[in-house]
Amino acid sequence: MKEEQLTAYLKGAYRGRQRTIKSAELERVLHMSGTDLRKLVNKLRRKSVPICSGRDGYFYARTAGDIVRTIRQLKIMIRGLQAAVDGLTAALDKFEELVQAVQSLGTLSYQLTSHLEKICGSCEHCKDGCPYTDEDLRIQLPDYVMEQAGFPRGARLDMQIEDHKVIFSETESYDLRDVSPEMRKVLQQLGICLDELDGLLAGGGVIYEG
Repeated sequence: MKEEQLTAYLKGAYRGRQRTIKSAELERVLHMSGTDLRKLVNKLRRKSVPICSGRDGYFYARTAGDIVRTIRQLKIMIRGLQAAVDGLTAALDKFEELVQAVQSLGTLSYQLTSHLEKICGSCEHCKDGCPYTDEDLRIQLPDYVMEQAGFPRGARLDMQIEDHKVIFSETESYDLRDVSPEMRKVLQQLGICLDELDGLLAGGGVIYEG
């Protein structure tokens, strides 16, 4: 019913490029949404009903030139849609590369933790607690003492006892307490001995070559 109504309406009142009707007005006349109107127009065109369109709206073809212009516009739309499809396909490829990267990182993480567990041994739960899970065990002096001793604020300190004297010195060395607490917690949950790992790191050798 709508097909015959639309065809008759355009053919009778809007024939030729000089007489067009806006989509919104046509929707009101036919009591349908813009989406349904576009579907109906497409359906009629596939049945070879020469409904044309331009910037000013829809109309029924009067000449072959009207149809040719509409075909040209539709082909431009097709190229634009194909370009959009190609762009989204390329975007999908990037997502697939990301998934592969995440999977590779997961595999590498498993291999690394397995290797660390093998060379460091398992955590035996030190009697006095793991020294690498307590930030308070790091040597810390008040700022005014650091300043009087000539140490820059925030400097890492090493402590030695010689001849019943406590000697503090600035050190550039790092230990596992310089690693984020979250990372240390993960290593500990995996059962890796942090003390042994710290010793290997201090040795300067290669722990894992991949």
